[in-house]
Amino acid sequence: MEPQAQGSCGFFLIAYNLSLKPRFKDININTDLIQLNIDEQTKKLTVLDRGDNTRILIAETLDMFRPCIDGKNVCHNFRKVEWLNEKECELIYNCEGLNNYVIKIKANSDDSIDFSCRFVSGKDCQLNKFEIFPQQSLLNCYYLINFRNRHYAEKTWPEFTLGGSFKTDTFSGDWQFAPHPAMFIFTKCDINVFFGAFDMPDSFGMYIDVEKNGIKSWYIDYGNYPNGMFLKAGKEYASPRYRLFVRKNQTVYETLDEYSSMLIKHNLIPDPKKKVRYAWWKNHTYCTWIDQTYQSKIEVPAELQEQANSAQMKTCAEQVDENLVRKAVSIIKKEKLPLKTIILDDGWAKARGQWEPHKARFPNFRKLVDDLHKDGFKVVVWWNWAEIEDPAAVIKEHLFNEGKPNKHGKRLRDYSNPATQEEYLKPLFYKLFSGDKGCYDIDGVKTDFLADKIRPEMHAMNPDWRGEERYFYNITRLFYEEMRKHKSDSIHIGGAGNFRLAEYIDVNRTYDVWTSNYMEHRNRGLMLRHSAPGCPVAYDFHIFTENLKGYLQSAKEFDAGVHVGNVIYIRDDAFSQYRVADSKYYEVLRENLKTE
Repeated sequence: MEPQAQGSCGFFLIAYNLSLKPRFKDININTDLIQLNIDEQTKKLTVLDRGDNTRILIAETLDMFRPCIDGKNVCHNFRKVEWLNEKECELIYNCEGLNNYVIKIKANSDDSIDFSCRFVSGKDCQLNKFEIFPQQSLLNCYYLINFRNRHYAEKTWPEFTLGGSFKTDTFSGDWQFAPHPAMFIFTKCDINVFFGAFDMPDSFGMYIDVEKNGIKSWYIDYGNYPNGMFLKAGKEYASPRYRLFVRKNQTVYETLDEYSSMLIKHNLIPDPKKKVRYAWWKNHTYCTWIDQTYQSKIEVPAELQEQANSAQMKTCAEQVDENLVRKAVSIIKKEKLPLKTIILDDGWAKARGQWEPHKARFPNFRKLVDDLHKDGFKVVVWWNWAEIEDPAAVIKEHLFNEGKPNKHGKRLRDYSNPATQEEYLKPLFYKLFSGDKGCYDIDGVKTDFLADKIRPEMHAMNPDWRGEERYFYNITRLFYEEMRKHKSDSIHIGGAGNFRLAEYIDVNRTYDVWTSNYMEHRNRGLMLRHSAPGCPVAYDFHIFTENLKGYLQSAKEFDAGVHVGNVIYIRDDAFSQYRVADSKYYEVLRENLKTE
C-alpha cells in the first residue's frame, strides 16, 4: 500500500540516444518518449512527447545554467553546439567575465542524462547561483514532488500544482530531516521525471518558483553576495553533474530507489548491503524526552523552529536527571517492557555545546552508565554538533566567523578547522565513548536540531566543506569514524533522508509527531527508507494513548523499531492532561513490542 501515491508526470528529457548527426540550425535529440529540438538560429528549445506530439517544455532561449556573479546576472550568449561523440555534446557560450563557458550534455547507458557546466573566471569573484533552465520557459506538467516536513499531515510533500503557483526549495528551512537532497520529481499521468544533483552538491539548496506552468526561476543557490562561492581568477570551476531521467509506471519511492541504484553503480555512495549492522541497533528504545515534557507541564511547540525560540524548552531540558532515569528504568524492569536502549535526551549536559554531564543533575554519570550496562541496557545521549548555548565554554578559534552568531543567534564550531577536530572533537569523543577511567563509556549519540544551521554566510575554513549537504556529509563522517575508534558497535541515531549520509546513520527516526495519527510516522518512514538506502527506520514518539495499538502494529508491519518517549506519565489525547502511567498502558506496550 502506498498511501501517498499520486498521479505521475511527463516532463522533458534530453536524449538517451544522441546517435543523430548534428545539423546546423536544427538539432533533434530523441529518446523513445521524448524529442528535444534545438534551433541554433532562433536559439529556441522545444521538448515534445513523441507519443502524441505534445509539447512538454517550451523555452525561447538556451540560457541554461546562467550564472549570477558578484550579485549580478551575467550576460550569457549561446554560440554553437559541438559534438564530442554520438552520446555527448557541448553547448558553447560567450559569457561576460567568464572564459570557456561550456554546458555539457551526456547520455548514459542507464537511460539518464547528465548536465554540467564549466568555465574559467576572468577575475577574482563570487558565484551566487545558476539559473538551471531559462526563465519564462513553460512546463506542461501537473505536480512537483518535493519532500518537505509538515506536522499534522500524513503526506511528506505538499501539493505543488504546476498549473497554479508556488515556491519551494530543498534547503533545510523546514527544520527536519536535514539536509534534504537537491532533487525534484515531476509527475504527470504515468511518468515520473527526476532532476537532481548526481555528484555531491557544493551549494545550499535548489529553488524553484512556478506560476501558471511558467518558470519564474529555477536555480542552484550558492549564497547571496557577498556570501557566495569564491572563484579565483584563471582557475576553472566545474559544477557537479545534475541528472535527469524519466520512468514510466513507477511510484515516487521506486524512482528514488532507481536513483539510489545509479549512485551505488557509479561508486558515489557505498553499497548499503556491505555495511556491518549490529542486532542491538534495532532495539526498541526508551527516550526520556516526553516524560521530561509531561513532568514540566509545558506544551511544547510542534515546529522545531518554534522550539528554538521558546524559553520554555529550557524548563523541559532541566527535567532530566538521574532520578528520572532510574525511575523510568525501574518501571521498565518491573513491567518487563521490551525496551533495551536508553536515550538521555536534551538536558543531560551542562549546555548545548558543552557536552559534559550536568553536575547537579548527574553527579556520578559514569556510575549511572555502568549500572545501566549491568542491567543489560545500551546508553545513548542527545547531541547537537551545530549549536552552542551562551553559557557553554568555548575556544573562540574553533568557531565559525570568529564567534559571530548565526541568524538564530547561536554560535557554531567549524569542524572543517583541523584545530577544532584535534583539540575539541577527538578529545570529546574519547571522553564520551571510551571505557577508560574518567570517561563515560556511552554507546551512541542521537543527533537532532541540525537544520538551517549551515548557511552561505557561515564561512568554513576548508572550502572543500562548502555547501549544506557537503558540510553535513563531512562532519557526519568525521564524528562517526571517531566514535567507532573507541567503540566498534556504537550507534548514530539520526534523522536525515539523504542518500549520501546513509552510510553514517545507523537508525533513522521519523521525528516527533504531535497527533495520534501514526500514518505520519509511516509516510515519513517511507521517505527515509527510500532516500537513505539500507538505513533501518525507527518510529519516533507516539505521545498519546489514543491509537497506541495502531501505532505499534504499524511499526511492526513496517519492520521499524519503536522509540517510546514516556513510561512514567501518559496523556490520552490532545485535549487531556498528563497523568501517571497505568497498568493498561504497560500491557499495550508489552504485548505489541514483544518480538517473535
